[in-house]
Amino acid sequence: MVTTRRTVHATPPSPEAAFTTPPKAPKRTPDSFDSQEHRNAFAYVMVVKNATSHDTYRAFLEALHTYQKNGREDLAGLVRRVADLFRDHADLLRDFEHFLPFDEEDRDGAAKEALRGAVAAAEESAVGRSGKKKR
Repeated sequence: MVTTRRTVHATPPSPEAAFTTPPKAPKRTPDSFDSQEHRNAFAYVMVVKNATSHDTYRAFLEALHTYQKNGREDLAGLVRRVADLFRDHADLLRDFEHFLPFDEEDRDGAAKEALRGAVAAAEESAVGRSGKKKR
């Protein structure tokens, strides 16, 4: 018995096929965000990810998601939640002030004042742990 090999050639795609398959969306990177504000927000989230435990990072993302899902109504509640999560990270709390839209959503200034109080408490806690003020 003699066996022969057969070469099978795939049919080239038709020109119409190029229009039926949508291109994949490019992966979002910090450089692909639309504005400096988005790049700064992405950078802050990455700092949080690298500076905290996995559980704290996930809780932070969940707090942000809940805040956004609820129509951004409870900014003071978000600040309280984040202040609790970052109670040992005065630097993250300080930078959180630049992450949030206080101007648009904190008309009475209560959330910003609560955040500043949380920063002061975290700094005092750091002084107690190390004996000197942490900046």
